[in-house]
Formats: sequence, structure tokens, C-alpha cells
Amino acid sequence: MEEGVPFVVKLPSSMIKHIYNKCTIKLLVSIDSRIKSKLITVGFIVEDEPDNPFCTFYTINNKSDLNAFILAIKRRYNKLHLFDELSRNVLSGELIISKDVNDSIKFFDGNIINIDIGLDEKRKNEDLFLKNFVSLYKGETPQSDYWFDIDLEFLPNSSNKILDLDAGAMQIDQLDEGAGMEQSIYQLINSFFEKDSYHSPFYYNRNIEKELTDILILSQQYSVLIESKTIKVMYRDKPLTVDRMIRNIDKSITQGFGQLRGALRTIRSHTDVFTTNKNSIIIQQENRDNIHSVVLIPEMYSQLN
Repeated sequence: MEEGVPFVVKLPSSMIKHIYNKCTIKLLVSIDSRIKSKLITVGFIVEDEPDNPFCTFYTINNKSDLNAFILAIKRRYNKLHLFDELSRNVLSGELIISKDVNDSIKFFDGNIINIDIGLDEKRKNEDLFLKNFVSLYKGETPQSDYWFDIDLEFLPNSSNKILDLDAGAMQIDQLDEGAGMEQSIYQLINSFFEKDSYHSPFYYNRNIEKELTDILILSQQYSVLIESKTIKVMYRDKPLTVDRMIRNIDKSITQGFGQLRGALRTIRSHTDVFTTNKNSIIIQQENRDNIHSVVLIPEMYSQLN
């Protein structure tokens, strides 16, 4: 079998987990000539919720990408590499085009597709694609010259473990879904604040260790408290709809700021704080007076307040 074309897609962690759980995925293709010339846009669809799917898309604007896409649908058996928010290749495998698309290949003749376009024209076409995508899933007719989808099947590699050289090994289906993300965020922050950042610092409350916050940063003039929140996708009693996801994120944000308010009070009360190795952390008065509090969430939705 000839070697397939590698597709590289960057997605929120929750979408990657849905794909790993065999959620329906497809390519959505449009050709539109209403903006000066014929342009082709390809969308990668994750139907985590059939009536409100996730979509990331790209208007092809160079010859190599156009040739690669035509080759991919001709060969049918390709590769998919999924990267998360931290640009880690967390999942790879076989990407199979499930149905015969030979009748559609004629639409990808390089002579009729314009790829010599500027950024403004590319943005306009992608805005149009997004409007058509929304119309399609509302049951309306997209306003493009040609619009069709390509069914896909994804077969993940037998090993889905990745090794973050700083954060250590993790798997997409590990039970503690937030641990790998939190550790990787800390390593990213630590690369900027090498001697002034602390992962899971703690204090004593009636001789019991209590975590102060997920990540603490101490600068010369200020300090930063960070709570990292990851929404559970893999191990749930109920399916994770977009509405439920938004409610969970809202709840996590509220919970995170509640934890941060407690951490702020602890720091300003001059309570002793320690590293995970039980070394004392020196917090200057400037750090107590100027505190920034941050809640990190895995992805953003327009419906969030």
C-alpha cells in the first residue's frame, strides 16, 4: 500500500478525547467563486454533539497543500496526528476515507482552484465558510458553489502514551485527566520563572498539609496564583454535551476563584508556605501586596460569561 498523506490538526484536549472515544469525524469541503475566484476550504468536523459539532477549517492557498489534499482523497488511507493546546502530539493513527469520492476529485483540478490569494481574501472566504457551516447544521442550504462532506474513520495507534520531556509520561485515557495538563503548564511557566515558580505549594492548617494553589509565581514586584481546571471527558456517567460542558466550565471557574480567594487570604495573613519538598518559600511584602489570580480552562466558548 502506498504511503498516505499526514494530516496534522491542533484541537482542544476535550475534542481529542472525543475522537479517541470513536466520535464521528468528517471533512467538510466547499468551493466558492463569489469572492473573485474559485477557492477551496476544508473543514475538520468533530461531532461531539451532532447538532452542534466542533469545526476547524483552512482555505487552501498554496500548491503543495492542494496537491497533498487531492492525493489524500485518492489514496484514502492516510495518517492523522492530533496536537493539543500545548502543541503536544497526544494522539496519532490511521485516517481512512470511508466512502468512494472519485466523483468529487474532478472539483479539485488545480486549473480551476485559485491558490494565489492574499490573507484578506483568505479570511473573507473562511468567514463565509463558517457562516455556511452554521447554516448547514441548522438545516439550511449553504450558499456555496459546491459543498459536500467526506466520511472518515480513525484507528488510533496501539500506544497512545506520549513523553513530555519536562512533565513526564502521560496517556490520553489516563484516569486523572487534569494531571498531565497541569504539570505541562507548570513546566512552561517554569521556563520563564525558573527559580520563582512553584508547583502545588502548601501550608499547614492545624498540622494538616493544605495545597495553597496549583502554581505560584513570585516576581520582584508581584505574585501570581494559578488554578488549572480540566473538564472530565473520558470517564463520565452522562454524555458531555456542549451545554453541559459550558455549565461545567462555569462551575470550575467559580470554584477556581473561590480557591484563589482562600490562597490570597493565606498569603496576606503571613502564613508560612512550603514547596512539595517541604522547603520554606520566602514571600516578600511586595508579593503579598500585589497578587494576580488566574483560572486556566481547557477551551473557550462564546456562550461563557
